[in-house]
Amino acid sequence: MNTASLAQDLLSAYGRIAGLPDLKFEPHGCARLLFDGTIAVDLEIDEDAGCVQVYGVLRPLPDLGREGLYRALLEANMFGTQTRGATLSIDPVQHEVLLSRRVDVAVMTSGQAFGDLLNEFAGTLDQWRARLQSGELAASAPVAAGDDLPLLSHPAGTVGMGMRA
Repeated sequence: MNTASLAQDLLSAYGRIAGLPDLKFEPHGCARLLFDGTIAVDLEIDEDAGCVQVYGVLRPLPDLGREGLYRALLEANMFGTQTRGATLSIDPVQHEVLLSRRVDVAVMTSGQAFGDLLNEFAGTLDQWRARLQSGELAASAPVAAGDDLPLLSHPAGTVGMGMRA
């Protein structure tokens, strides 16, 4: 079975569980789900990668103060702990901050598992929107070069976590 068929089967199974029996991808392989009336989650079938790309727009990219935002987004991406395994990124065409996640349709086990993933993703998207709208991340102070790596004590001397010599 090809990626598009597997993806449609998952979306249809989730739709039946969610009370949306006619839920399906558009002919060009896209779908948009709206959670709680305000959280848009987009899905795109990526046939070449064998997956569904799940993503949502967090905000437009600001004209000024991008450095602090970029740093905060990169730090949040580290090991996926602040994103529940999703990835924060910048859309270079639309100039927007995105949260995205790749779903391997050959591995996804059921419509329920797909629905659980989508619900968790929508919650993470909502939390990140709130953080960005609150200005919490805009307050990130720039860090001087070399001051950004925590130091560890080591028998050979003090070593930076980034392994700089």
